[in-house]
Amino acid sequence: MSITGAAGTATTSVATVKNGDGSTRSVTTVVQSADALVKTASADVDGDGDIDLVTVDQTVIAADGSRVRTVTATNTDGSVRGLMRETLGADKVTAQTWVDQNQDGVFQATDLVRQVVVNGALVTATLVALTDPSGFRAQVVSVRACDAAADIDDQAD
Repeated sequence: MSITGAAGTATTSVATVKNGDGSTRSVTTVVQSADALVKTASADVDGDGDIDLVTVDQTVIAADGSRVRTVTATNTDGSVRGLMRETLGADKVTAQTWVDQNQDGVFQATDLVRQVVVNGALVTATLVALTDPSGFRAQVVSVRACDAAADIDDQAD
């Protein structure tokens, strides 16, 4: 493995796996931005010299502190192999996770697999099992009352 990049700059790491005869089995190159918000991994998984899979993991931080992280994996021909998006609200509690289950590169309403919503003193967490080919979706919902003043009082006693 080799890693290049000075402090404060993008870094590149290359991992090469060799076969017993010394030929290349696979090569993975990862480039991470200086702020660590973008990471791109390119993989030659069969050692033939061409890139078989590219994965881009990008986080965008808004001025209010909320975040959106998107991970996209594409095949050699540019088709989507996988797509996932996570959001985190400025309150650092409200969140969603989306998984593109049919790998078409577009999120449908049924692609929401996890959600946490804050509504006043209630936090509602919903976890949805991925849809199987028949369309069945399992869902678990948990609701918790949040009273910050009561939490502080409990800790003081």
